[in-house]
Amino acid sequence: MWRDVGAWQPLSRTRGIVRAPLIFDDTHTGDVITVPVGFVSDGASIPHTLRRVVGSPLHHRYVPAAILHDYEIATGDQSWLRVHTRFHRALRASGNSPLRSSALASAVFLFGPRW
Repeated sequence: MWRDVGAWQPLSRTRGIVRAPLIFDDTHTGDVITVPVGFVSDGASIPHTLRRVVGSPLHHRYVPAAILHDYEIATGDQSWLRVHTRFHRALRASGNSPLRSSALASAVFLFGPRW
């Protein structure tokens, strides 16, 4: 669940910066992740051709989960599997439907980075 979705500010159509800490309490794992002020994210990594269907990479439905996911990838503190599955839980906690959350998380699981 989100303790605080913080504040973020778009820098462009595809990038945003965190202006107030973004805090996610993953009740499934017990992890609490805080994305610090100043972190820059490209939002959801949505291919340009799908943006008409799915929406902007910085759409309010995706942005907290996408920023959290980008931050965890950048820090590399957790396994790729844990980070990608947490993305799904963060999408659900952001109010996305089960279907949309599963679709976006599946794309990340299949095509996202692994370390």
